[in-house]
Amino acid sequence: MLEWLTVIALSATMVICLKRLLATGLQRGIPYIFTTSVLTLLFLFATGEELSWGQRLFSIDSNAFFQKYNAQNETNFHNMTINGRRINQPIFGSGLSVILLIHLAVLTPLYHRQSAMRDWLDRWAVPIPKAHHVAGYIIILVIVEVIVRSLSDTGRRGEMTEFAGSFWALLNIAFPHNAANFSSSLMSVSRR
Repeated sequence: MLEWLTVIALSATMVICLKRLLATGLQRGIPYIFTTSVLTLLFLFATGEELSWGQRLFSIDSNAFFQKYNAQNETNFHNMTINGRRINQPIFGSGLSVILLIHLAVLTPLYHRQSAMRDWLDRWAVPIPKAHHVAGYIIILVIVEVIVRSLSDTGRRGEMTEFAGSFWALLNIAFPHNAANFSSSLMSVSRR
């Protein structure tokens, strides 16, 4: 059930990004188009990975490559193994954690303190989280990664973290602090 909720959150986020790209992207310029396109593709990739690229939906067997190099014999990259070591944590876990940390602890405070940084991040269509998004994500992360981990070493902990992260991303992108930056009404004002 948690995996399906994660898929819903990821695909909804992808649709929001795609809608913004199609509705306002062409009038906003290359930086806006670039970031919004990257976010759209990122959430398409994440949705595909969570669904094992349709393998689960269509009951398709993995090909020989994925059977050999995927820890769960699924058609996805986040369960791949190299020399017997899973790449999920160092690439997807740690890599996304670093990006998230930079977004929350560096870019968001700079957005609020420096007008030049605010203008630059808005031009590049970077959704800035509201304070309660940041607080909520930290609380969920502490609950899942600290409290749940200390009470039991359940294999579902990773799925809980994935869901929390995907839901946080949905809230942050759907309702960012800088929501006016993504509004089509901004286009009519900027064209005058």
